[in-house]
Amino acid sequence: MIKYPTGDRQKLKQIQKLLERADCLYNDLRDETKQICCDYHNEAGTIAHCLYYGITACEELLDKKARLEE
Repeated sequence: MIKYPTGDRQKLKQIQKLLERADCLYNDLRDETKQICCDYHNEAGTIAHCLYYGITACEELLDKKARLEE
């Protein structure tokens, strides 16, 4: 088991909390834009549609990057 100095452990916990929060915000953004795409067939829906597919493309790139780093 790796032992971290107390200060490092606290920083790691803070980073983990921030990453979890960012993940929740990201998922909310993705889900909300998908909902707008489905509900509105106007300019707002078109913008949301583009945003949703942009987010999806970013997810795919991050997945590919993670696989390459393994």
